[in-house]
Amino acid sequence: MRLHRLEITAFGPFADTVGVDFDALGEAGLFLVTGSTGAGKTSLLDAVCFALFGQVPGDRQQAARLRCDAAAPASVPRVEMVVSVGGRRLRFVRSPAWQRPKARGTGTTPAQATALAEEWRAGGWETLATRIPDVSQLAASVMGMDVHQFTQVVMLPQGRFQEFLRSGSDSRKAVLERLFATSRFRDVERWLVWHRQQTGRTDAEHHRAAATLADQIAAVAATDGPGDDSSCWCGWATATAAELARRARAAAVRVSELHERVDGCRRSLEDHTRRTSLRESGVSAQAALDVLDAQREHVAQAQQRLDSSDQAREVVALLDPLDEAERAVHLSLQAVDLMRGVARRTGSVLPPDDLPLRKQVAAVDGLRAATEADLSSLRTWSELVASSRILRAKLADLLRQQQQVAARRAHLLTRLNALAEQIEQLRDALAQARTTACGIDRIEAQLHSARAVLSAAQALPEARDELNRRRQRFDAAVTQHNDARDVLNDLRDRRLAGAAIWLASSLTAGAPCPVCGGCEHPAPAAGTDGVPDEADEHAARAEVATAARKRDAATAEHDGAQTAWLTLQGRAAGADIESALETVESLAAAHQHARQAAAAAEEVSLRLVEREAELTGLGAELLDHDAELASLTEQVGLRRGQLEALLDRHTAADPDETDATLDVDLAEAGERLDALEQLAPQLRDLVTAQRVATTARRHAEQSAHDGGFADLDAARGAALPPAQRDELHGVLERYRAAVQEATATRDDPEVQTALGTVQPDVAAARTSLLDAEREHAAALEAAGQLR
Repeated sequence: MRLHRLEITAFGPFADTVGVDFDALGEAGLFLVTGSTGAGKTSLLDAVCFALFGQVPGDRQQAARLRCDAAAPASVPRVEMVVSVGGRRLRFVRSPAWQRPKARGTGTTPAQATALAEEWRAGGWETLATRIPDVSQLAASVMGMDVHQFTQVVMLPQGRFQEFLRSGSDSRKAVLERLFATSRFRDVERWLVWHRQQTGRTDAEHHRAAATLADQIAAVAATDGPGDDSSCWCGWATATAAELARRARAAAVRVSELHERVDGCRRSLEDHTRRTSLRESGVSAQAALDVLDAQREHVAQAQQRLDSSDQAREVVALLDPLDEAERAVHLSLQAVDLMRGVARRTGSVLPPDDLPLRKQVAAVDGLRAATEADLSSLRTWSELVASSRILRAKLADLLRQQQQVAARRAHLLTRLNALAEQIEQLRDALAQARTTACGIDRIEAQLHSARAVLSAAQALPEARDELNRRRQRFDAAVTQHNDARDVLNDLRDRRLAGAAIWLASSLTAGAPCPVCGGCEHPAPAAGTDGVPDEADEHAARAEVATAARKRDAATAEHDGAQTAWLTLQGRAAGADIESALETVESLAAAHQHARQAAAAAEEVSLRLVEREAELTGLGAELLDHDAELASLTEQVGLRRGQLEALLDRHTAADPDETDATLDVDLAEAGERLDALEQLAPQLRDLVTAQRVATTARRHAEQSAHDGGFADLDAARGAALPPAQRDELHGVLERYRAAVQEATATRDDPEVQTALGTVQPDVAAARTSLLDAEREHAAALEAAGQLR
């Protein structure tokens, strides 16, 4: 193990952070840690042990806490150590349990112990463990010893040397074995014993395996075994192997011959089978051709019927448009007759029905144009009548609005005059209130300063008494701490003087001295009464630490009380309580008066702003009313001019008297125009439908004549339905395919050759193949046994 760096914070006697660079100290190969008693030499070794195992050696582990009492309250106790063990560079960081200050309020709260183990890998620290048991177990595994053995072996000079010397042989053996690694020699001895036993068992297994193989060889070769003498087994095995090789070669020749025989029989069977199949195919194809030849006449009739249907399809394709055109003519005639009746019921005088359609269309278009002219004239007159009524109503409404706007304008002028007087009065009151409240900020500052002086003057007597009490406690704590230190120093002097007596009390006759090693003790010191021991010194140190804490606490309290008293004295500035109180009361009264004036000024200012805003709004509203009145006056003049011009244009009729008659005329003219507008396109559609139907019939009759049909009905009867046509096509296609397939099979050269030869004996060829395969299988089995 090699230490590289140790850093300690608030641990043991070290209040601040202390670092030790062992690499720098060990540059010469050896270094010595020296210092006076209490300087912290042992605490450095305690920190090393604590960083590894979380414990310190000896009775120091039983201490109430490991944190330094002189450290700052918020300082975290911490030990960090970097060490190399077995080629690994490790870093251990631990913090013991301690009482940390609360984040809010006063007092402390427990902080749990923490631990961290890291290893330097690839240029950085990699975490190995964060739990306290895991970190301790890792340290024990890399060190090869636990904390008890570590304190006995590594830290022996700082431990209890007498306990190691007086310990039993088993305990010292365990320590020395770990220190000098003597267990490897015991492991080698155990391995040699195990290896000898393992080799014997392996030799016996090989002997049994060889005997088993020899028996198997003798059984296969049908010879006697080699006997129990294993020295002649190799010669016997060689001779037997040569004989078996000779037999195997002969068996291989036999297997090859039988294999060729099996191949010949298999080829013969395949040839017989193929020729038989070809003969059967030729016979079947000829029979199928005979059947198909008998069906030839029916097939010719079906083909003729199908050809006639194909010629009729062209004619039938033209019959559907003809039927559609004739249906369109019929529907158009019905629609025209219907619209003729509607037009006649509305009073229209239509042309005769027997008049040619084109002339009827021209006559209906003339009637529609005349009806549109009459309807337009009636609508113009109706619009003029309605416009005169609307203009009269709008004129009356404009005159009424003009009177209302004039009345509102007069009311607004009255309110504007009253608001102007109120605003002048509010401005005078606001100026007077602001003059009174202008000094409120100055009075507030004077009042705040006066109250601070009064508060300081009132608190000075109590602060002075508190300072006196703190000074008395401080003096008592300093005296107590000095007395405790005197007791501790006196106890240490007496203990050092009686060290020889304690050492002599532990000597035993014939046993070596732990200091000089001698077994003779001629004149040991005697009398241990009155000599203090370690427990006495520990109690005295505890008293000194307690007194130091009390002294520090008393010092902090005294300094705080003195600072508070000096601060209050500076704030009071030499004033007494009565004068300070009188000043505060005077300034408070002046401040109250100024605040009242400021409140009044604020209220008046708000009222002034409201009145000014109201005045501005009334002015804008008056302007709007003036603009609205001017606009209404202009519109009244415009409407009067329009009404006079309209009456001048139509003075011959009275709108009130012709209103009902005009509505009736408009309705009748509209109905006549609607009927004529629907009749005209119906007549045009009828003309178009008749022309299309005539053309379609002429084309269909010409197509039937070209196809050899007497008329359209004959062509329609010759056409077959699609399902029947598809069925005939399928029958013909299947017939042609069957003839082609049977002919190709019959005319195949191999089939013709097979028909011209004798029928092959397939059963005899199959029997020969089975016999050859059985002999070949038997030869293969015999050769396999020889191999």
